[in-house]
Amino acid sequence: MRLENAPSAWALRNEKKVIEASLRARQSDLVTNVVRNDIDDTSISFSYNWWAGSEQAWDAFCQWRRLMNAPIRRRVIISGRVQGVCFRAYARDEARRLGIKGWVRNLPDGNVESVIEGEPGAVQAMIQWFHQGPPYGSVSKVTVWDEPMDERFGDFEIRYSYGRM
Repeated sequence: MRLENAPSAWALRNEKKVIEASLRARQSDLVTNVVRNDIDDTSISFSYNWWAGSEQAWDAFCQWRRLMNAPIRRRVIISGRVQGVCFRAYARDEARRLGIKGWVRNLPDGNVESVIEGEPGAVQAMIQWFHQGPPYGSVSKVTVWDEPMDERFGDFEIRYSYGRM
């Protein structure tokens, strides 16, 4: 027996979606988020709850996001077959692609030194690139130090002098 005014299965599914959406909208006064940030092979994970519309909570969240995306600086020494293989030129191109600022130079002992700064994810990606190096190079060791943000760089450049700068 078929009912003339019975809703189709499609209409029932669609109505269920509309009802679920309106229930979620009503429950949106409580917001739960989980933020995950991977920096230097460690994970910082936490969750926070706040009442939607709370300016204090939103300001705290925005301040936290600014802090997590604040530029960082690292000094890196790359060892191996890294001179005479266009390492600096490839590093400059990769840094500019990632939006990294800083510099790279050859050292008299055959290593390459670089100071990089930028958003934490971009800096980590650049450090990973240093481990790989250019096509004709061979990286045997990468040493990384934290550096204070005492000056800002305008671009990523190749430097041709020795001595600490």
